[in-house]
Amino acid sequence: MERALLGPCWSNALSSLTEMRLIYSADDNDCESNIFSFDIEPNKLFDRILFDPRMDESLQDSYIEAVEKLGCKVDVRRSPLYDPPKGMKFKLG
Repeated sequence: MERALLGPCWSNALSSLTEMRLIYSADDNDCESNIFSFDIEPNKLFDRILFDPRMDESLQDSYIEAVEKLGCKVDVRRSPLYDPPKGMKFKLG
């Protein structure tokens, strides 16, 4: 039986973020590919797109360019997940 589930997913480390995941489940023999396409309106679905902060900058730039070419107008940038808190200071020496 084929099923699709769209719902909120949260983890403790990312409790300040809201994330939606689309999960598709079907018999492997029924699928010609492991890549599925869904028609969406990104400007209505997303309020921002954040990339993994460990991603190579040139790869991130390529993805941002591809997203913009698709007509997506939301804020697209690197995630601040690993950034130190604002105002944090270290005394050296």
